[in-house]
Amino acid sequence: MPISIAAPKPRPAPSRLGRRVIALRDGLTAHCSDTVHAHQGQQLLEPHLDLVLMLEGEADVHYGRQPFHFGMQRTRSGMRHEAVLLSVAEPDVFTRHAPAARPERKISIAIAPAWLDACGLDDQPAHRDILAFCGRHLAISRWQPSARQLALAEQLLQPDTLVPALARLQQESHAIELVSGALGQLAVPDTGLPRIASQRMQRLRQLLDSGHADEWSLPMLASEFGVAVNTLQQHFKQAFGCTVFDYQRRRRLQAARAELATGRVSVTEAALNAGYNSPANFATAFRRAFGISPRDCRG
Repeated sequence: MPISIAAPKPRPAPSRLGRRVIALRDGLTAHCSDTVHAHQGQQLLEPHLDLVLMLEGEADVHYGRQPFHFGMQRTRSGMRHEAVLLSVAEPDVFTRHAPAARPERKISIAIAPAWLDACGLDDQPAHRDILAFCGRHLAISRWQPSARQLALAEQLLQPDTLVPALARLQQESHAIELVSGALGQLAVPDTGLPRIASQRMQRLRQLLDSGHADEWSLPMLASEFGVAVNTLQQHFKQAFGCTVFDYQRRRRLQAARAELATGRVSVTEAALNAGYNSPANFATAFRRAFGISPRDCRG
């Protein structure tokens, strides 16, 4: 008797949240997209800054005649997320190219000049790099988003269930933190290093903050930035006042503290996530860093 084999049922396509525009306050607007995008079109843009963080997919666009590609970044160690800040300093035409439907999950925040003016950016030395960037039409800055920035983008895309007024307040705080981080990476602090070396150390810190280099050795980091290991260590300590190892240890402890405060992880789990095999050693390092025990910090 022949055996009947039923054809496998096709898997349902993952549900998408669609597209939303969130007017957070005058001059600050978040565009959230979680969809299969096949839209092509044009629109006239007024001067502003665009902050784009792609969580999935890619986009090919034009600002005026200048093409741009937003998406994952290919590096020596593989594919990574990419964040982009782009200055539209004069009215221009935006064109989106989507020859085929493809998944897209992204956050785009439009920042108007009036909003920046209200933030108190003036012609002080600390602000000049930011103001110079804002004044250059189609100036672009690309960087590796930190784990915190990726989490903020996810929360904007899928906000917690709160009463509407609180949800909007939460979304606004997330967007402002993302904008603050984007503008902050434009400013090159006075470290006493040559400008190129100082910029290199800023990029190294961004890579460390992203978490992608947690398993990298110092020779791997030095190779990534094209310098000798000793040079990397000397420049990093001059720029930030600590060694790369100490910076990584402090960053992991701060991440563990944030995890514990949520009440969702145990002290043992937080220790393992921070790279400690011994909860006792983790507790000692935690107390030295913050003056309290991990259990006292747990929500």
